[in-house]
Amino acid sequence: MTSNFGIVTVLDVSLALFATFVIFPPVIVTLDSYRERRKGNILEDGSYHALTNEHTDNAEVDV
Repeated sequence: MTSNFGIVTVLDVSLALFATFVIFPPVIVTLDSYRERRKGNILEDGSYHALTNEHTDNAEVDV
């Protein structure tokens, strides 16, 4: 039974690296674009629309 620890460890580390470098990046990009679309920052044609903060755009600072 203890002779399988090495094989299980190599398999676990291999699957973790595969998930980290192959599976998770596309998932993160997909979820990020979904979140931006849901917030309304991505227009229908796929272009990105940055939201502006009207309080800081034309704010005057009294010194």
